Amino acid sequence: MEHKYLRKLTVIGLSFGIFAGGALVPTQASAKTKVRSYENIKNATYTVTKSSATVYSTASLSHKKGTLKSFGTKVTGYYAAHVTKNGKSSIYYKFKVGNKTGWVWHGYLKKAAPAQDLSKIYSPTELATINQFKATAKSIGNSTKNMYSVKPVTKSHFAAGKLSDSYVNNTVRTINLARGLYGLPSVTANSAWNSSAQMGAATLAAADQGLSHGLVGFSKPSFVSNSDWQAGVDATNQSNLAEGYVGAYDTVTGYLNDSGNDDPGHREWLLGGINEVGVGQAGDYNDLRVFDMNDYSDATPSQPVAFPNKTVFPWEWVAGTRWSLSLPQSLDTKSAKITVTDNTGKKNVPVSGVLVTDGGYGEFNTSISYEPKDAMIQANHSYTVKITADGLGSGYTYTTKLFKVGDIN
Repeated sequence: MEHKYLRKLTVIGLSFGIFAGGALVPTQASAKTKVRSYENIKNATYTVTKSSATVYSTASLSHKKGTLKSFGTKVTGYYAAHVTKNGKSSIYYKFKVGNKTGWVWHGYLKKAAPAQDLSKIYSPTELATINQFKATAKSIGNSTKNMYSVKPVTKSHFAAGKLSDSYVNNTVRTINLARGLYGLPSVTANSAWNSSAQMGAATLAAADQGLSHGLVGFSKPSFVSNSDWQAGVDATNQSNLAEGYVGAYDTVTGYLNDSGNDDPGHREWLLGGINEVGVGQAGDYNDLRVFDMNDYSDATPSQPVAFPNKTVFPWEWVAGTRWSLSLPQSLDTKSAKITVTDNTGKKNVPVSGVLVTDGGYGEFNTSISYEPKDAMIQANHSYTVKITADGLGSGYTYTTKLFKVGDIN
């Protein structure tokens, strides 16, 4: 809140410190520091802009209490002091975090935007779904503690290792968390596939040359046997592959987001006609087996799968990537028209890169993918998507509401 006293000081043009690049430089504590006046200000939440900024016990700035780092990233400001030091003027705010208080130069605090009233965006049922989703995601987490029951060895000599049951289960839980948003049947972990996927991840880690289905283009390390290398070839030919993800929740989220791929095949396997998976991880390399080359018994999906779905949906899963509509049926066309409307911002969202392919991933027969302008895809916004294409009848139109999950540790 801007008070009359502060506005008056601004109008008459008093200097609030030494200007440097348009910013006010805070005064430093000294014997010549004087408090000219105090003023109550309306309680407000402020974001810390410099964690190393000095915090003082009083407005006279005679005693240092440390730095803002020890108070966290958000504080509540509620009092102001107009301070003069060596003839230079500035404003310091008194703030609190719980029972702790301190004084800091006002320029190191930026007033935070008011929290959105989520009840104006989501219905009570939607809020309940969001809260349950977040609770489940948090319970899954990304912990790598005790992730192996037998740790893999991929340097100098080779042993594929084995993941712990808890890590495998958390991966499967994340996949089913996503499938649950669509009402899709849950998948289970196949123990034989787990062994296969672990061999795939371990051979990728031993080669340490990036990702390749079938290990194509990779040189076999001398300490890996021919039989183990062939097992890695077979595994990676039947799997989603990732590098750089380790935590169970983040790994599955990475596959679902599928950034950088025109065909969102990783996503479609996880949301497609599968009923089991195999989980492997060795260091930064993940192998998630999703089909069997010798047994194509997975069923064609019984319903279209739109990503994001016509429900509340995690913003992190769709930010910075292509959206998609995966169809059980084949379309005799290579073109489609997409419109995306931001209902909250009352704006049309530009769409580029529309691509229609024959699919195959996840047993879908058609994949329509497109890229809405990323800067306009925001959490706590509602979007209406309309997709039209030859063979799609009157088209596919739905509304989704994006919510922010936040950090999952």
